[in-house]
Amino acid sequence: MRETSMAAWTAINSGRLLPRRRLEAYNFLYQLGGSGTSGEVMEFAKNSDPSLSQTYLNNIDKRLSELRDTGVTREAGRKVCPITGQTRINWTISDELPVPLEKRKTNRQKISELTKFLSEKGLTEEFSVRYP
Repeated sequence: MRETSMAAWTAINSGRLLPRRRLEAYNFLYQLGGSGTSGEVMEFAKNSDPSLSQTYLNNIDKRLSELRDTGVTREAGRKVCPITGQTRINWTISDELPVPLEKRKTNRQKISELTKFLSEKGLTEEFSVRYP
């Protein structure tokens, strides 16, 4: 693992720059040596803390994707996972600090934006939108 990756890991952990579940997945990948498939990270997490639920373990794959989207992990190709035997993404720690993820809009927000757009176009009389 590169020195810059270790410096980023230190900054992320000391500054609590990630939400708890993402930080836990990030730390499992780091402790695994900074590189591995989601299967390897899940197996490492399970061996590190046997009390983790299966649901928690199954969500590690999602957390790794979220970490990629924030810039703190990256895809380093594909490899055959020694745990599952399937070809999987090989995740690695990057040397970047996280960028905030854009929050997804709720359906209510989307409907409000659409209603505003239709109003600006003068189409509000033709359409009626009710909130459930």
